[in-house]
Amino acid sequence: MRFTWLKALALIVVLFFVFTACGGGGGDAADDARLKAEAKLAELKKKKEETKKPKNQPQTTEIKMPSAQEVLDEVGVTYTYDPINKPDPFRSYNPTEELSLTGDSDNPLLKFEVRYFKLVGIVKDTENPLAIFEDPSGKAYTVRVGDAIGKNGGVIRSVLEDAVVITETRISWRTEGTETVEVTIRLRPENEA
Repeated sequence: MRFTWLKALALIVVLFFVFTACGGGGGDAADDARLKAEAKLAELKKKKEETKKPKNQPQTTEIKMPSAQEVLDEVGVTYTYDPINKPDPFRSYNPTEELSLTGDSDNPLLKFEVRYFKLVGIVKDTENPLAIFEDPSGKAYTVRVGDAIGKNGGVIRSVLEDAVVITETRISWRTEGTETVEVTIRLRPENEA
C-alpha cells in the first residue's frame, strides 16, 4: 500500500481534530487550525489534479502544401497548352453545328493530324512531283499536289526539294469559326540536320 503525502496530510488533520476534541486546545484555536488544515488540504488537492493533466497534449503543426505549379517549377517541367484543333471549353455545345473538315473518312491519310505524319521521301524527277509520308503506325503513302491529308481537311499545295507545303483548315480558338493555316513539313527537320 502506497502512502502518499496527501494521505499523510489527511492523517495529520484527523489527528489534530482528535487532539482538539479531547480537550487539547481552546475552541477558537481549534476552529482556526481546522480551517487552515482544510485550506491546505484543498490546495494540495488542486495541485494533485493539475499534475494529473497529461503533459504531452497534441500539438498542432501547420504544414504548407506546395501548389501544382510550384512542384512543376521545382522539377523543371513546363506545360504549354496548344489550343489548335481542340474545342473551346467555354463555348456551349450545339450538336447541329458540327464542322465537317475531315472529308472522306475511309481514306487512311485523313485519320491522323498532319503533325503526326513524317515526310520520308520526295521524288522531283517527274512532271508532277511525289511526296512519301509515313503515318504513326509506320505505313507509307505516296501523295501528289492537290491530294488531301490530315484530319483537318489539309491539301498538299506544293512539293519542294526538301519540304511539302500543306494548306489546312483548323478550328480557330481566337474566333468562333475556322482559319486557314499553311503547314510546312520538312524532309529532314532542323533538329535532325
